[in-house]
Amino acid sequence: MTHFFHKHRLIAVATAAVAISLLSGCAGGALQGRAYVEPEASPLTAVLVNANAVHADGTISILSFNPKGCYAGMTAIEPGGGAGLRVASGRETLLTFSVAMIIEKCRVTEAFVPVAGARYEVDSVEKAGVCTLKVTQRLPDGTAMTVPTTSRAMRMSRPGCVKPAP
Repeated sequence: MTHFFHKHRLIAVATAAVAISLLSGCAGGALQGRAYVEPEASPLTAVLVNANAVHADGTISILSFNPKGCYAGMTAIEPGGGAGLRVASGRETLLTFSVAMIIEKCRVTEAFVPVAGARYEVDSVEKAGVCTLKVTQRLPDGTAMTVPTTSRAMRMSRPGCVKPAP
């Protein structure tokens, strides 16, 4: 019986270590885990653009989840505007910004709910080891409106499944 519990504890610890390494950027590269899948273009989608002119010291990424809501990976959002990524409206979208040189200096994960047909710009700043993300909705007349976001932490909900904490 003790062997059974020990084995499952090791599986849980190993799963947590893999999830943390993915979330902390230890796997490297623009894609970590499963790529974000854009929804089909429709009036029910919104567009998300990385407003940073170039990759500063960090990377802005969109998180992807499997059908059970477990973290599946992240995809870097290329800087410099451009066409951006389509995101589903009416559903929470999670973005992360992290700065890592040899070790990670900071990380922040923010969530917001896009509105259908809207265009959003995401900007990031790192000052003194503190990361921030700012989401702005670009209105049709060109004006910008800051979008409230919610800071989210990722927690293991069960072995093999990391989800945003409520």
